[in-house]
Amino acid sequence: MKNDFHTLITNMKALRIFSGSSQEQTSASLHLSRSTYASYESGLRTPDLDTLQKLSALYHVSLSDLVYASMEELIMLQIHYQKNESLLQDVLPLYESLSPFDKSRIMEQIDILKREELLVISLYHSCDHKL
Repeated sequence: MKNDFHTLITNMKALRIFSGSSQEQTSASLHLSRSTYASYESGLRTPDLDTLQKLSALYHVSLSDLVYASMEELIMLQIHYQKNESLLQDVLPLYESLSPFDKSRIMEQIDILKREELLVISLYHSCDHKL
């Protein structure tokens, strides 16, 4: 139960920050005072079911995910995806303008980098087990 509560307050803060909202803005959206909302995020008070349902709707997550899921990990994946999507939009036109020969050379380099990364990960894990 204590773990669920910690997950909830961590998720509340992570979702608020990810959405770019302040405690003041979030509390206004929930029709709460800022101090009440701040006491939820700090773990001094427990939000009631109505507030949890409003939070779920505000952040477009299920009530179950709000309380039990690790939003920090999901948010980090979303940020990573957004950064990659932006990079892809920048790189794709450049790649498409290359000759078939240059495209094949780039693909070869990507394969080399992937193999090197796997090797580094493998070495890291083998060293980690020896410690």
